Amino acid sequence: MRPDDGAGEEGVEPPWTVTDLDRDLADRLFTAGEFWGFEYTPPRPPMPHPSAGSPPDRPVLQVPFSLRTAEHRARGAWGFAACVFAVSWLPMVVVGVGVNAGLGVLTWLGCLGVAVAYVVWTSNLLGRARGEFALVQRRADAIHDHHVARWRAAIAHHNRCEDERFETAMRWRPVTPRSRTRRLDVFGGTVDGWTSLLATMGSSVLGTDAGMLVLDFTEHEVAHDLVRFAAIRACPVTVVELPMDTARIGLLAGLSAAEAAEVIAEAAAIRRGLSEHAADLHDIDAALLTKIAGRLDAPLTLTRLDAAVRAIRGFYETSELVLSAQELHSLRVVTDKITATPRATEALESIGSLLDLVKVDESATTTHGAAQIWPSEGLAVVTTGSPHPRRKNALDRIVLARVLHELRAGRSRTNDVIVVAGADQLGLPALETLSHYASRCGVRLVLMLQHLRDDMIKLLGTGESSTILMRLGNATEAAAGADLIGRGHKFVLSQQSVQTGQTTSTGRTVGTTHGDTSSSNYSSSESVADSVNSGTTVQLMYIYTVEPTTLQSLPITAFVLVDADQESRVVAAADSNPGIALLDKVAGFPPGITAAGGRGEISPAAAPITPIPSAVPITPTVLPPTWPQEQPTPQYKPQ
Repeated sequence: MRPDDGAGEEGVEPPWTVTDLDRDLADRLFTAGEFWGFEYTPPRPPMPHPSAGSPPDRPVLQVPFSLRTAEHRARGAWGFAACVFAVSWLPMVVVGVGVNAGLGVLTWLGCLGVAVAYVVWTSNLLGRARGEFALVQRRADAIHDHHVARWRAAIAHHNRCEDERFETAMRWRPVTPRSRTRRLDVFGGTVDGWTSLLATMGSSVLGTDAGMLVLDFTEHEVAHDLVRFAAIRACPVTVVELPMDTARIGLLAGLSAAEAAEVIAEAAAIRRGLSEHAADLHDIDAALLTKIAGRLDAPLTLTRLDAAVRAIRGFYETSELVLSAQELHSLRVVTDKITATPRATEALESIGSLLDLVKVDESATTTHGAAQIWPSEGLAVVTTGSPHPRRKNALDRIVLARVLHELRAGRSRTNDVIVVAGADQLGLPALETLSHYASRCGVRLVLMLQHLRDDMIKLLGTGESSTILMRLGNATEAAAGADLIGRGHKFVLSQQSVQTGQTTSTGRTVGTTHGDTSSSNYSSSESVADSVNSGTTVQLMYIYTVEPTTLQSLPITAFVLVDADQESRVVAAADSNPGIALLDKVAGFPPGITAAGGRGEISPAAAPITPIPSAVPITPTVLPPTWPQEQPTPQYKPQ
C-alpha cells in the first residue's frame, strides 16, 4: 500500500487495476456528503383503498303513491266491470221480451260500455305510472353505474399510486449522527468490517475537503480501500509504513530539543500507563531528555538520541560514528549530574530501552517529516508493524505521542479527522488525553477498538461522543453493548394454558303399573359433553431493545449506531458496505448501474465490485431483531 509512490498524482497510473465500476463507486462516495453507512428502510407495502371491499350500494326505490293507486284501480276495474255486466242483465230479465225489450238491450249495452271504458282508463293510468317509475329506475341505475365506475377508477388509481410508491421508494438512506459529535467510538467488528467502514466514512469525509489522518495499529492495512478510492479521485494521499519509512519522514523532524524530549517522554508515559508515581516519572523523563537533547546538534533523530542516552549510560562505542567528538564531550560533562540519583538512572534505562526498540538508520531523514505525519490536506495513513511485539508497542506509543504534540501545537484544521484503528492496547489514559486535545482543537476523533471490555467500557457514552457497535462475538461484550443501547417496556407472553375435559352420563328407567289396567315403560338416556378452555397471559417487562445475541450475530459490515441529540437518544441499524452506493433506490445517490453500464437495478453479475479478501454480501439491516436478505445485491471485498 504505497500510493504516495505514484497513485493520486496527475498523469501517473495507480499500482492497481481500476475499473469503470471502481471510478463510479469512488465518485458516488466522494460526492454524497458526509455519512457513515447506509440504513435499510423498507417501504410500507402497498395498502388497499379504504373502500376496496365496499362498492356503492344499489339504491332501493320506493314505489310511488301514483303507481300504487293505479295498480289498486287496475285490480278493481275488472271486478267493477263484472258487477256492471251482471247488473246490466236485470232490466232485461224484469222487462222480458216485448215492447220494452229494446230498452233493456240499450241499457245493457250502455252498462257494458261504461265497464269497458273504465277498464281501459285504469289500464292506461297504470301504464303511464309504470312508465314514469321505469324512467326513474333507469335514471337511478345510471347514477349507480356512474358511482361504481368512479369507485373502480378511484381504486385503480390508488393501486397504481401505491405500486408506484412502493417501486420508487428508497430502500437505503445514508446514516449520519444527528448531533455534531466530536468523537466516534467503534467497538467490535472484523478486519473486513473496519475496512468497509473506513472506506465508506473516510471517502465521504474527504469529499467535504476535510483532512484525515489514519493511525493504523492493526497490522491489517484496514485503510487500504480508503487509500484506493482517494487515489482514484486524485485526492492527495500519503502512506507511511513504520518502521520501514522512519528514515523517510523522521518522527522527530521539525522539533526542537525540548519538543523532542516531550514527545519521547510522552511515549514512555503512555507505555508505562497508570503505574505508581507515573506523573513524577514523566517529569523526570522529560527533564533528562531535555538536558541530553540540548547537547546534540541538528538533525535530531531517534538514532542520535538513542546514542546520546547510551553515551550517558556508558554503553556508546566511538566506532559507531553516530555522535561527533564535540557532542560526546558535551555529554560527558553532564553525565555525573544526570546520573546522580538512582531514580534518574532507572529513568535513563527505561528511556534507553524505548529508543533502542525504535531506532533505525536515519541518515536520509527528510526535512518535511512533520507535514507528512500530519497532512496539510487530503489523506495520510500511518501504519506500524513489526514481528517484534515490543518494537511494535513502542512504535505505536511514539506515533501517538507525536500526534498529541501536533494537536497541542495547533497544526490541525477544525475539519480534520483522526482515526485510530486498533486503539485497544494504548490504554484508557492515552485515549482520554487524545480525546481531550482533539476536542480542544476542534478535530474529530474516531477510535476503533476490537473489544468492549475492562477500562474501554468507561469510554461508552462519555463526552460529546457517538458509539458504533459492530459484531461483538463475546457474550460479556455483547451484553455491555446491549446495556448501552438500553432497555424498554414490552408485553411478553409469560403463560399459556389449555384445559380439556369430557363428561359422560348414562341413565335407564324401568317401570310397571298394576290395576284395572296394567302398563309398563322403559327408557334410557346417554349424554356426552366435551369442553376446552384456553388462556394466555402477557406481562409487561423491561427488556433489552436489542438482544446481546443480535450483536453477536451481526453481519460483517453491519453496525448499530447509538447517538443522542438535544431531544432523545437515537438507535439505528446500518451497513457500512460501500458497494451499497451502487445499488438502485439509494437516497441521495443517482440510479444504480448494471454490469453492462446501463442505468437501473444492479445485477448480481456485477459482483464483486472491488477485490477484497473475503466476500461480504450486502444484507439489509433492520432493528430489531434480524437482518433480512430482501434483494440480490453485489458483493464488496476490501483488499
